[in-house]
Amino acid sequence: MNAVAHYLMLAVGIGLSGYAAARPVSGGGQSERLAAWLSASGLVFFSGLVLIIAAALLMRGSQKKLVAKAEAHEDGDPRKLLHELVTGAGAVHAALGEDPVNTQAICDRIDGLRDGPIQGLVDCRNVLVAKHGMMAYAQFISAVSGAERNLNRVWSTLIDGYPQEAERAAERAVRALEAAQLPY
Repeated sequence: MNAVAHYLMLAVGIGLSGYAAARPVSGGGQSERLAAWLSASGLVFFSGLVLIIAAALLMRGSQKKLVAKAEAHEDGDPRKLLHELVTGAGAVHAALGEDPVNTQAICDRIDGLRDGPIQGLVDCRNVLVAKHGMMAYAQFISAVSGAERNLNRVWSTLIDGYPQEAERAAERAVRALEAAQLPY
């Protein structure tokens, strides 16, 4: 089953249970009203609960399969990708200190980082969210995103002929990546 079917099952379960729970019942005492409600709405209510529980279990199973599938692929290993990105950003920063600065080589390296490890980390989003939650992923990718913006600034300032600003941006990128902590 796909995710849409799981969410549909969950929505139907919530709707059925909510509808059945809200149905008014008239009667004498509390036990008589409960018996009347169970006979009129109990089956619908408990059917909705079963759908909710089944959808939750299916969603959880899908997340586990997604994590296992992604972990089986070495290319999608977030730790490896982060290490490549940190190493590459450090190399960009070091290359900016050389005399003369090889603008084309630095720009090519930045392009490789953007198309390689940065894109790989973005592609790992489902695995990281499934494994650690949205907040942990958001904090991690925020630091990666800050580093990417600064690497792009390095690229553009080098092309425009401002190597001092490029060096400052590279330093900010390296600091942002030092703050990037994988949630596991």
